[in-house]
Amino acid sequence: MSKGVTIVRSEYVDRNGTKHQEVETDCDRCGGAGQSDKWYLTGKVCFKCGGDGRMITKRKEYTPEHEEKLRKQREKRAEKKRLAAIAKAEEENQVKLANWGYNQPTIHLVLGDTFSIKDELKSAGARFNNQIRGWYFSENPGQWDTVELETAELLKYNYLGQVDLKYFHEVQDYINEKRKEVEPQSSYVGSVGEKIEIEVEFITSFLIESTHFIYSDTFINKMQDEQGNIFIWKTSKNLKYEKDDTGKIRLKGTIKEHTEFRGEQQTILTRCRLQKGS
Repeated sequence: MSKGVTIVRSEYVDRNGTKHQEVETDCDRCGGAGQSDKWYLTGKVCFKCGGDGRMITKRKEYTPEHEEKLRKQREKRAEKKRLAAIAKAEEENQVKLANWGYNQPTIHLVLGDTFSIKDELKSAGARFNNQIRGWYFSENPGQWDTVELETAELLKYNYLGQVDLKYFHEVQDYINEKRKEVEPQSSYVGSVGEKIEIEVEFITSFLIESTHFIYSDTFINKMQDEQGNIFIWKTSKNLKYEKDDTGKIRLKGTIKEHTEFRGEQQTILTRCRLQKGS
């Protein structure tokens, strides 16, 4: 048969006026060629038509009236399925929110250095997640300073009403603004190159480089003055072991630069010396 020709081999019409046909047409795998160079590893012959280039298939031709009836039935089934999915989502949402600790209108994000007290917070029932990058309680713990966050600002829903957590970058600005309402805000101190002497409260330290030689370890030490200004000193010293009984440290050093990290202004120090009495 000529390529491209469709031949009706049999046909009958049902009570809805639908034509049920068995037709011979070009193979839908090889396009009627019967073979292809891309199948050279298996002999080039089309497995579907056996190299003939033709295939037998069935098709239906609906009347416009019956096609409209079928369309309405499909829409009805789809709507029923959608409503069932919405109802299921409502049930699943309650489980998800409980697992996240977001089943209340607000959660309470713990402020300050939480790394050093993370075990204590966990024992008290606090949770940690990467969405808000911190430890939080479903109820106000009272024991620690917290900021109240509305869970509605942290959640998103798809077209079926299924809930999910927003990404960190979607809630970062909101969290920063809420923090500003209760936390003293850090500002840059002095000018680059200026020598200063300060008394600060130790907040935390992070080991960022480590070698086999103990004196080659490098720590980022984070400190804060009474006005809430943040200071950073990168050094081989872990200031956790240099603070006094009140958590204070006295330093003399040089302002290296001013930087901003996650919306927080930080004054970077260099060539610092610990002062007596610290």
